[in-house]
Amino acid sequence: MTGIGLYEETNAIDFSDGGRHKIAGSGTMEEYGYVGSVGGLEQKLLGAEAAKVDLFFVPADYDWLGEEGNEAEAARVQKEHGLKLRIIPVETLEEAIAYLKQLD
Repeated sequence: MTGIGLYEETNAIDFSDGGRHKIAGSGTMEEYGYVGSVGGLEQKLLGAEAAKVDLFFVPADYDWLGEEGNEAEAARVQKEHGLKLRIIPVETLEEAIAYLKQLD
């Protein structure tokens, strides 16, 4: 999320559209802009849902970590708790930015 915030500042863009979209996410920023897996994802998702977040970025790590990764964990947590927020798996910062650019 820091990477997205820095991109917004550098390019004078507000992806939240003045607060219309509540955006959150989690992941480490790895070399070359890759998003790495993190711990505590269930608590982060539950907190985001409670805060009425619309979009939540998670590391797209299923190909690497399978059911043990953040992508699978996010899907499980969403199903178990009936979360309404949209979970968006991304491999890179660029993917997250491209997703945000297509929002109306």
